[in-house]
Amino acid sequence: MPNFKCAARGSRLSIAQSSASLARIKELISSFQYELITYNTTGDIDQTSSLTSNIADDFFTDVLDKAVLNNEATMAIHSAKDLPEQLHKDLACFYLPWHEDSRDAILYRRDVDLPANPVVGISSPSRNNFALKKWPGCVIKPIRGNIDGRIEQLDRGDFDIILLAVAGLKRLDFQDRIDEYVDPAELKTHELQGVLAVTYKKGNVLMDQLAALICAMSPRDGEDKISSLQPELHGELAESPQAEASKSYQENHAESSQANHAIEALKGLRILTPGTERTQQALAKPIQKLGGQAIALKLFSLESVGPEKSQWCHTLANYQWLILASAAAVKALLEVFKREGVSTENLPSLAVSGPSVAEALHEAGLKASYMPLKYTSQDLAEGMVKDLDLENTPILVPRSSASKSKLPHILKEAGSKVDVVDLYENRAIKGEDLPEYDAVAFCSPSSVYAFHESYGKKLFACTRTLSIGPVTSQALKELGVTPYVEAGTHHAEGLVVALAARDCWGETP
Repeated sequence: MPNFKCAARGSRLSIAQSSASLARIKELISSFQYELITYNTTGDIDQTSSLTSNIADDFFTDVLDKAVLNNEATMAIHSAKDLPEQLHKDLACFYLPWHEDSRDAILYRRDVDLPANPVVGISSPSRNNFALKKWPGCVIKPIRGNIDGRIEQLDRGDFDIILLAVAGLKRLDFQDRIDEYVDPAELKTHELQGVLAVTYKKGNVLMDQLAALICAMSPRDGEDKISSLQPELHGELAESPQAEASKSYQENHAESSQANHAIEALKGLRILTPGTERTQQALAKPIQKLGGQAIALKLFSLESVGPEKSQWCHTLANYQWLILASAAAVKALLEVFKREGVSTENLPSLAVSGPSVAEALHEAGLKASYMPLKYTSQDLAEGMVKDLDLENTPILVPRSSASKSKLPHILKEAGSKVDVVDLYENRAIKGEDLPEYDAVAFCSPSSVYAFHESYGKKLFACTRTLSIGPVTSQALKELGVTPYVEAGTHHAEGLVVALAARDCWGETP
């Protein structure tokens, strides 16, 4: 099994974000071993030069670049905004899809009154201009050091106010030190703030393959599709403004970008996608990006419950949380609300099981307040129990009438008051003759049962039966089918990447 050595700066933030990134890559593609090696760059050693002065373009990347170019490291993970405008000619780069909040935050010195002319620690011209407007008469002083060190300088009285990137504070669990989030309209941050980049040596075929699979994932973050109600609980969600920034940067650096070397790991592979239209669309994009052909197969329709079963929607004020475990549930919920004349204002806090559900809410002008790090209904329940005080908390769970999820039981065991109501029903559609295919991608137990009902033994004939996660795998196993692949990251893109990894490197889930 190949060992990928990953270079990173030795700061606590760099180690935290690089370690987390490698863990997520490992979860997505477990064919390789990943080892973190730390270095001190010129920017880490030189703690006196002002960051607003004319420092070298590779101030925070020089030593990492050399490690990769000299084959000491296979790749390096950087904060994307630290990359030089022009990469070394022998380096390629790509962006990790897991973004963080791109805003800046204001931190005040604790337990003292703010003086009339506060001292503000600044490390960029844009923050300098913002500070002068927000605190007229303030004294601007340059600040250097890592996040921990800057907070220490604030606490010992060197400064009254400092501005830091929200992304770094969250990655180091310093959310409790955030006193204010800065409106992007007032302070436009670097277009790649909160984005992580990977560089590697051109000509490394394995890295080209790894990069291509990771780049099949859409950029995700927690900024614009999750409520600020509980910012400390933000997970990584759907596409953000940084996605366009990443795309723009790679287009402008085509020669050094991995994007031009994407492999077609699924070239010629015909993949059936039974399920909802939304699921089919989510699968089609990465399948096509990796050279495959997505074949939509409609086997059932989802119908929201009638008025006689939807009186619960007039009692929403009685609940603190409303849990939605699928994009289909969001669609059905909105249909019921529209028919019953229920406003989407003043809803209970919304908890979702994954990015596709958060995206469906976002399209309706709603934001989730909680999402787990892993995308199953069980992980959602267990995450809420771990992160929230749910004792005697009233929770409403509207879901499919066919759902067998353990989510309500887990929440009840934690002391919550849980009401489960039928939201929609699955109605079978007579299956058409199957086209020629090489694999079937299942994203829910409903799609498994519907396929089996329509085609019976043909389910067993497929050698590439793909499962999005453990609940869907269990449905397959109940019918005597062992999944060829189960996604390590439980969403449509993760499933497609898992298949590509299996076919590229003999990956066994």
